[in-house]
Amino acid sequence: MKIKNIYLTTFFVCIIKVIVLGFFYFQNQRLSFFEVDGIALNSLDTSGYITPILNYMDGQGYGYPCRMPGFMPIICFLLLFTSSMVYIKSVVVILQIIVASFAIAIIISYLKGVIQNKLFFYIAFFLLAANTYVGIWDIYITADSFASSFTIIAIFLLLNYPLHAPNLFLSALLLSWAVFFRSAAFVFIPIFVVYIAYIAYKNGLKQNIAKVFCFGLPIVVIFGAWTYRNYQQENELIVLTGNKGCFSRNPVQFFEMIKIPAALGMDFTWGMDGEYFIDRRVNLPEEKLKTFVTKDFSLDELLDLRSDYLKSIKDSTYTDIPELINRMALYRKSYQSTYPLKYYIINPLRLTVLFLFPSKLDNLITPKKSEMNILEFGIKSAYFISLWLVSLFFLLNVCLVAYRTVKIKRIRQHLFELFTILLALAFILVHSCILGYIEQRYLAGAYLLMLLNAVLFINQVLIKLNKNKVSQLPH
Repeated sequence: MKIKNIYLTTFFVCIIKVIVLGFFYFQNQRLSFFEVDGIALNSLDTSGYITPILNYMDGQGYGYPCRMPGFMPIICFLLLFTSSMVYIKSVVVILQIIVASFAIAIIISYLKGVIQNKLFFYIAFFLLAANTYVGIWDIYITADSFASSFTIIAIFLLLNYPLHAPNLFLSALLLSWAVFFRSAAFVFIPIFVVYIAYIAYKNGLKQNIAKVFCFGLPIVVIFGAWTYRNYQQENELIVLTGNKGCFSRNPVQFFEMIKIPAALGMDFTWGMDGEYFIDRRVNLPEEKLKTFVTKDFSLDELLDLRSDYLKSIKDSTYTDIPELINRMALYRKSYQSTYPLKYYIINPLRLTVLFLFPSKLDNLITPKKSEMNILEFGIKSAYFISLWLVSLFFLLNVCLVAYRTVKIKRIRQHLFELFTILLALAFILVHSCILGYIEQRYLAGAYLLMLLNAVLFINQVLIKLNKNKVSQLPH
């Protein structure tokens, strides 16, 4: 990958990104969905990332670690030049666009050496540059843009020189920084370690063991320091984030209640059936509710549990919250023992499918379907279809690489591809099978890796078709 080519590619990706993001920025101005500071959009989570940093700079301390301080180095540096949050947030957005463009340029440069069909290469170029599933977050002050970009750069630093000590050190720093933006990215670290250790083993472990430590040392120091800080301040062992009194708009019983639809294999985000458990305006048919009855919980008891939860949310004088939370835990345990196959296998798989193939696309700034013009409907439909196709071709490439690795035993030939697949799968499964959180923006951390593998699969199909066409030519 030539540096000059990557910079030029970054420039062209930036242009495409600015056009795409500019469209959605002016959509937001027209529809007034989110508050704006300069060119930055503020989501509901923005203050949770920025306020603790400003408190720290004012001498009040960072406070309880509801969020990790990923933005801190950037915000603190910019505060040296201006105290205006409008300017600071605008600069952050510019940085997010540039860094995201650079990360995508790295992927494109890699694909240029793999894809033989020129037309398909330019299609892949445009799909990567104009993607909004990750790209839309470049104009928001949230964790997703930098987390995704730093992860991609950390991965590709290991492509050509996986045992080059400076690359390993920088990769570890960027991966750690990605985790400080999106804590679920912590799941990437053991996969990185295994990948590097495997290459070191194949190339002589004794002479490469010191280089492996170049990757491990920064991670141990960074997370060790963060954990030590949290223990000193909060007297709790918190490696990533805590959950004590965080997110004032959602009380503690909310986070316990959403574990129930997650256990049932239901999406509890806005407009989905799992929202029944947390919103009195949502109804489910009695026949469906009967499928949630367990050997210890009747339908009436389950309905009472929901009713008491809704009452506790509305009534500030409700005092039986510990007992309510205990009943929630008892119901989940009862469901687990009554339907172990559903709890451990079927429902997590269902959440995974819903995560990869959602029934709606809720991360784009567009009006209601009934109010869309033809352009808005076309754009949203195109992005929705592309998400499904990316998920489909990604899963097909998972199967193809797994077959080649296990059956044909070509693990070294497909090692880097296997590495990217494991990273994407780990991130997806942590959210769908362990956390039960399948809010669409959480897929952003894996989406570029999914798109990369979808492109690689289609490229393999095109190569196969071309070989068949050549073999059929008369000799």
